[in-house]
Amino acid sequence: MADVRVTPQRWLWTPRLHPIRLIEIHATRGPTSPDAQFQATVNWMQSPNNKGDAAGTWGGSCSYILGRDGSLGAVLDDDQQPTYGAGFGGPGSTFAIDEYGIAYEWCQSQAQEPFTPQQYERGAREIAAKCHKYGIPPGMIEIPVQSGTVPAGIVRHDRCQNGYVLGKSDPGSAFDEKLFIGLVKIELAKLEEEDMGIEFSSSVNFGNEGPGLPKEAVALADLLARYRRDIYAIRAEVASLKALGGSGPLVAKFPGATVQVPPMDVPVEEA
Repeated sequence: MADVRVTPQRWLWTPRLHPIRLIEIHATRGPTSPDAQFQATVNWMQSPNNKGDAAGTWGGSCSYILGRDGSLGAVLDDDQQPTYGAGFGGPGSTFAIDEYGIAYEWCQSQAQEPFTPQQYERGAREIAAKCHKYGIPPGMIEIPVQSGTVPAGIVRHDRCQNGYVLGKSDPGSAFDEKLFIGLVKIELAKLEEEDMGIEFSSSVNFGNEGPGLPKEAVALADLLARYRRDIYAIRAEVASLKALGGSGPLVAKFPGATVQVPPMDVPVEEA
């Protein structure tokens, strides 16, 4: 199925008033077959019956729908907040997850149904782009108390106070966090590599608009750009290996030397 742009009912969103700090992971679990989940969820976003109260001031909403085949349904723009995907955490809570979150509904017909490789691949690509754009750390977090400082990260509906209070179970045990986060980090590394390529290209072009950079400076810039791309390629491979499981330090063996690969969160210094 192709990607679609969904036109939701007007009460399913409100203008966003807070910075984006969270990515929400939900599961649809509608009363249809797995393959029918995507269209059924699209229909629900457009249905006049999707109302949380008689006045029609809110309803079940999300930002994006992720189909079993990797199709994406865009429901809201990022500057539009869902009126309900994951709300407040009950008495004493000071913020709703939706106020700071972009909500992804992953199509799943029942709790134990495995998510598909296409969902993990497309979901990682889309969510990595949001992490890159809004500076969100690519890691799963838990928010047991929704008060005080709003954290930044990727949160499941069943791992936040709102989900605890309401007894939510999505995305549940079938969601492979390790695989997903590994893929997100790979996609994020690609985006950072592209950024560096643009940065160095812009620098060289700017210099050539004037008297021109010395050939040595151009060669050095190109060499440094290749070096940084290689570093991120290595980190992407490390993330891929970690996503497959295993523990302990990773090492690379060369003739006469054994080098331990630095952790993903340790920057590699450049001379």
